[in-house]
Amino acid sequence: MKMKRLSLLICILTILPFTSCRHDEEIDPDFINTDNISLTIKGSVKFTYDGLNCQLGYNPDQNKFTVSNDSMSEYYMLKLESTPSEKGQKAKGDLLWTESSDINTKTGLEFETENISSDGRIWLWNYKYGIGVIVRKLD
Repeated sequence: MKMKRLSLLICILTILPFTSCRHDEEIDPDFINTDNISLTIKGSVKFTYDGLNCQLGYNPDQNKFTVSNDSMSEYYMLKLESTPSEKGQKAKGDLLWTESSDINTKTGLEFETENISSDGRIWLWNYKYGIGVIVRKLD
């Protein structure tokens, strides 16, 4: 009987690390490898900026980024506590976006800065929900 209990305990201890309660999403390789200003959620691109039909906005005083089509029928807005200036930096913020005819929000998201380009684009990834946002800091 002791041997069965010991075997069961060893089995449980072996499996336990693989059954963590964390639901962190690995970074989407398509997201990190794109240069397009866009919003990606769990591998699905929700919005991509098109320079001919879209607008970019950035308010440095509020650390607020807006990406929208010309009619504002599709958009996403990201308001951060602070605008990241280097790779690896973390920033908390709130995200608002449209999907079909719905307006969605997620508040208190923690983003990690995955990349910053010389033209002001910032790649931000939320590991908990698998949300990737690329915005552009305008001068």
